[in-house]
Amino acid sequence: MNSDEQRVVTSSLAIAAPAETIFELIADPERQPTWDGNDNLAQATSGQRVHAVGDVFTMTLTMGQDRENHVVEFEEGRRIAWRPSEVGRPPLGHLWRWELEPREDGTTLVTHTYDWTDLTDEKRLSRARATTEDKLAASLHRLAGAARAMGLPGLFAGISVAHLDAATAWYERLFGEPATFRPNDVEAVWELAPQRSVYVELRPEHAGHGLVTVFVDDLAERVAAITGRGLVPHLDETYDNGVRKVTYRDPEGNEFGFGG
Repeated sequence: MNSDEQRVVTSSLAIAAPAETIFELIADPERQPTWDGNDNLAQATSGQRVHAVGDVFTMTLTMGQDRENHVVEFEEGRRIAWRPSEVGRPPLGHLWRWELEPREDGTTLVTHTYDWTDLTDEKRLSRARATTEDKLAASLHRLAGAARAMGLPGLFAGISVAHLDAATAWYERLFGEPATFRPNDVEAVWELAPQRSVYVELRPEHAGHGLVTVFVDDLAERVAAITGRGLVPHLDETYDNGVRKVTYRDPEGNEFGFGG
């Protein structure tokens, strides 16, 4: 091996997502194939999320072989590195590292490193040399896309109203709690579940035409609780497939339904 050969390759990218979100995509092997810029990872079984130095996770490569990955550096949300090996064998001598640095503007500087300083197997050197900075950058850009998709809300439904205070009071009774937050003077938001929110917005010209339905797994209990808070359904329907939908109409005519 040429002693002057560059055996540590690094690439960095500022990603518009929290460090915790990005780290979850890296530390959970099942997610790694979705952003692998080398197109080398096929799949990993669930339940292998890394939590500490000494953890070992197994990854199936696109060529069909399994590789064990021995975690040698770990700081939750900030740093993780592993050394691959054949199953049941010692590590081969190369290392993959990820470092995450949250920044004041809300982005995260992610640095990806491939270090093959200790790799001596002649059969693997050509592939190591082919793992260039552009390959690491490809992983970073795919990771950025996966992080953005992971951060998108599963539901963010809006309802236009003409009288914000009255509407807020009514929806507090419907949902059984005050608004989760008020982002400004014309909106109130309720987070019904992680990444699933409903908001009312002061838009008189569109008030009264809203139609929203959310599906829940506690429909009967939820309806009973709403009844206890003094709201009566506008419609209570059960369809031929057994799905029940209970619809409430707010004072301005907007309809909000729960299905289950």
